[in-house]
Amino acid sequence: MEDKLEGSHHVDHSLGDRLTNADLAPSTDRSWGAFSIFAMQSCTVHSLGTYTFASALFFLGLVGWQVFLAILVGISIVFFLMNKTGYAGTDTRVTYPVFARISFGVFGANLPALIRAIVAIAWYGIQTWLASVAVVVLLVSTWPSLGEYTKNSFLGLSTLGWISFLGLWLFQLIVIRRGMDTIKKFQDFAGPAIWVVMAVMAIWLFFQAGGKFSLDVTDHRVYGWDAVRAFAIGVCMVLSYS
Repeated sequence: MEDKLEGSHHVDHSLGDRLTNADLAPSTDRSWGAFSIFAMQSCTVHSLGTYTFASALFFLGLVGWQVFLAILVGISIVFFLMNKTGYAGTDTRVTYPVFARISFGVFGANLPALIRAIVAIAWYGIQTWLASVAVVVLLVSTWPSLGEYTKNSFLGLSTLGWISFLGLWLFQLIVIRRGMDTIKKFQDFAGPAIWVVMAVMAIWLFFQAGGKFSLDVTDHRVYGWDAVRAFAIGVCMVLSYS
């Protein structure tokens, strides 16, 4: 009997080693306060990907205030659901891949975890590419001679495009490799900085427009039930994007 118990204990211990590691263990870092969460959300929401997506909503035939309202409704729903789904994790410090075991089983939880990882990798590439395009525009505007390196193309990017893309990719990798504390410090700086830059740009655009702007500008505005349908599609797009 003792031999059987020892053998059973050995199996359980071996299985436990396969089911946990430093990344899956409950987090011991409780230093992320309200400001850090705010800064993180600022970095997440105020991005080229978000602005590109928001501008696409105008193609639905909505005007400025309708697009703004669709985004507001969509992110409010996301905010409510994220708080509901994230409560357990923040309260117990258990990570998502571990919580997923409740619904998918111990080994089945690898599926949603991997799907989430694949989406994150794709989104990482998209955001890095969009940022690299902005860097290329900034570099060419500052040093016009660099425009010569934007005329060729390899796998969809020019020489300057590849340099900008790989440079940003490497910079982000260095930050991530230094750990969550470095990410936190970087976001604590970048979050408020984004708001400052956005305010400066808004003021600059306001004066460039001579103090005149309109929220009713669109190429093909829709009305009535078509507007309601377009608005509902806009809200659903915000939900899927978020």
